[in-house]
Formats: sequence, C-alpha cells, structure tokens
Amino acid sequence: MNAVQEGDCPDKQSDEALARRAGKGDEDAFACLVHRHMPMVLGLAARYRGPWLEPEDLAQEDLDAIVGEINDTPMKLLGYKTPNEVWDEEIAKLQSKAASPNTSVALTN
Repeated sequence: MNAVQEGDCPDKQSDEALARRAGKGDEDAFACLVHRHMPMVLGLAARYRGPWLEPEDLAQEDLDAIVGEINDTPMKLLGYKTPNEVWDEEIAKLQSKAASPNTSVALTN
C-alpha cells in the first residue's frame, strides 16, 4: 500500500467513488480510504478492545469482533433497531417476494 500524507487524498471524492476505484485495484484510492478512516477504526478498536491496543496488533479477528458488536448495537438512525435486525427484515422481505411472485397475467384478444 502506498504511504499517504495529509493533503494527498482528493477530499472531493466520495468514499463510494474511492471504494469503486479501490475495488478495481487502485492502490492510491485504497490508501486514501485507509488514511481517511483509520482514526475512526483505531478509536473503535480502543473503545471495544482497550486503549492499550497498538495499531500493529489489530488483527482481522479484532476487526470482525468490532463489526459484530457494532452490528448488534441499536442505532437511532435505524429506529433503535440493530443493523443485524434491519438486515434480517430486508432479507425476509426479499425471500417473501421470491416465494410468492406476482403471477397475474393480463389476457387480451
């Protein structure tokens, strides 16, 4: 990954645009996303794993555990439901639609 210095990232590009570029292999876009969001990730890691955690010691298992805890936390934005609850509701809606498709057919002469 390329080292990113303050001011190297295009502030006008959205996270979505950077993520699309990063998904296509653009290492600079990925580095900008890391630079933009690493302080938040480290703050969450300290909150969930303790302030003694060094960034180099942050493993994928730690990130997975943090994401799991966040996804089980009720959020005002989601009507005080957890992201997992909202996800399950959306999946149930999709499964319901798939199980009973609209089969009405208009007959014409």
